[in-house]
This record gives sequence, structure tokens and C-alpha cells, in this order.
Amino acid sequence: TAFVHSVDAPSLALVCPLLVRVLKERSAEMKKKGAQIVGSIGQLVRDKKDFDPYFPQLLPHLQSALVDPIPDVRATTAVAFGTLARALPDETFTKELLPWLFATLKSSESQVERSGAAHGLSEVLVALGRERIDDCVEEVIKHAEDTTCSADVREGYLGLFVWLPG
Repeated sequence: TAFVHSVDAPSLALVCPLLVRVLKERSAEMKKKGAQIVGSIGQLVRDKKDFDPYFPQLLPHLQSALVDPIPDVRATTAVAFGTLARALPDETFTKELLPWLFATLKSSESQVERSGAAHGLSEVLVALGRERIDDCVEEVIKHAEDTTCSADVREGYLGLFVWLPG
């Protein structure tokens, strides 16, 4: 038997500032737990509008965790993004997160950032549905095959295929 409690606005007011602090910690274990909790809160929040004021505060720290040098932190955060994408309204992700994920996927900064973005993007696309994946696949293939793009950009797009389901 699983006991599930819904999360209401007063609970979010107490927990979200703590989660911001946890996601800022240097400890990989703390970041992982923080990302897991944020994903769980997205599922358990009673009224999705209650989460709206807190998501912009948490998003930069989740993005930072998604490009963390430690693979477990990136993987846990990617799964949290997927969980949030299933739980929250679609426009939350299409306005803010998807453009950032695609930009990071093309980043020439580091392979770690591209890998985290690819994993996060795949989790979000899967959560948003097959149609969203189909919409993006053509663009991904185009960039992955484009020899005029830098190798970093092609690598980022090819990395997406590692995480997308078959």
C-alpha cells in the first residue's frame, strides 16, 4: 500500500525555499535528493497553479544540476524534468525550458553540458508525448548530419539519440 499526500500552497511556501538551498549545495547527494523532491512535488501538488510562483525560482538551480559534472546528478535531474513535464502544463516547458535545452545541446562549452541537455531534453520530450518527439526528430537529424555545423553541435544532437527511446 502506498500512501500519497497532496501538496498544497502553504506546504510549497515552506519547502521550496529549502529546495533552492539544497540545489545550491556542493554535495552531489544533496543535489540528487533535491531534484528528486522537486520532481515528486510536481506530481503531488494538488493545484498545479500553486507551483507556478516557485517554478521560476527552482528552474535555474535545476538547470545547473542538469549540467553538473557528476553523472548521477545529471541523470536524477533529467528524470525530475521528465516528471515535471508530465505533471505541469505544457506551456511551462515550451516557453522556458525547451529553448534552453536546445541551446545547451548546441553549446561548445563542454561535452558534460551537452550530455546533460540531451538527457534532460529526451526525458521532457518523452513526457510531452510522441507527437512532440516526432516534431523535433527532423530538426535533430538535420543538425546531426550538417557538416557545416561544428563537431560539438553535431555531438550534442547525436547525444540525444542515446537517451530517446527506440
